[in-house]
Amino acid sequence: MSIKLMDKVWRSHISDARLKLLVLAIADAANDDGECWPKIDTLAEKIDRKTRQTQRLMRQLETNGWLSRE
Repeated sequence: MSIKLMDKVWRSHISDARLKLLVLAIADAANDDGECWPKIDTLAEKIDRKTRQTQRLMRQLETNGWLSRE
């Protein structure tokens, strides 16, 4: 868990609460360098969404530049 990243998310200007919650769940799984490998199912469970909904939200985060995947 990266408290540093979670703090940045709380102070961010992500206006969509669903996206902000997903970014918080990702930050919760990340190290301080922002690296993490959570499963989509795990993230979906944390944010109380279905897997497909979580995948769509992940794509939105990528499109908006809040997330990059390798």
